[in-house]
Amino acid sequence: MRAAELVVLLLTLTAVISKLVVQEIEFALAQDTPMIGALIGDLTTRSALPKRVDRPKVYGWDWETLKRVIR
Repeated sequence: MRAAELVVLLLTLTAVISKLVVQEIEFALAQDTPMIGALIGDLTTRSALPKRVDRPKVYGWDWETLKRVIR
């Protein structure tokens, strides 16, 4: 992750409560690596998110939106 230009979090019901996901988020933040989230499954923009995930940088699973954001 040290060489990553962007971290894309795939946010599922399981990922939202995962301690490992929280550790990955903390590592990315410590490296100043930009992050976005992609909502998978039944999650919506109103769903609970892991701590320290910036809600305005979380998007629905839509290829056109994700392509635009990643560029």
